[in-house]
Amino acid sequence: MRGTQTLAAASTNQHHPLHYVAQHPHMPRNIKTTPSTRYHTQILSPLTPCTPQTNLQKHIHTQITHQSIETLKNNTQLHARPPDIHPPESFLPREDRVHLARLRYGHNPALLTYQKRLDGAITDACPGCNTAPHSIKHIMEDCNTHNHTRQQHNIHSLRVLWESPVQAMTLLRSSGLLGQTA
Repeated sequence: MRGTQTLAAASTNQHHPLHYVAQHPHMPRNIKTTPSTRYHTQILSPLTPCTPQTNLQKHIHTQITHQSIETLKNNTQLHARPPDIHPPESFLPREDRVHLARLRYGHNPALLTYQKRLDGAITDACPGCNTAPHSIKHIMEDCNTHNHTRQQHNIHSLRVLWESPVQAMTLLRSSGLLGQTA
């Protein structure tokens, strides 16, 4: 993406040091692919047209980011495309946002299933109910130990990590999975 933005800047500015690369004429015999050829054929041609009021570099960034998001695989915890993260998450402390990001993919050190992946000697049984692996799905949906806390916070699904991040952090802190202070 950065290389594409650099070539876009070079193609629109005659005084740019790489202007000659972006405007390099195609040779009649194309032996090897040049950055200019790749830029025009593989990157610029699939992009939607840029509006006059939009900067070309910003347009490229927006389009490539959108394409990347569209090609994301299903979330490993939900087994589906994750929902959009709700805006109130931006008001949470950075530590909480990091916890949420790790929990959404099951890679949080507070989860025994994750610790077991790193060290096979660790048991991953839930310390609360001892009936299932200690995963975020188990905590948010199934664990009998956390039933009352989930009902207090009106949480019945793992999707709450995306849809109500503030509520999810409150539950996780009050359940003791994460520390009490943010």
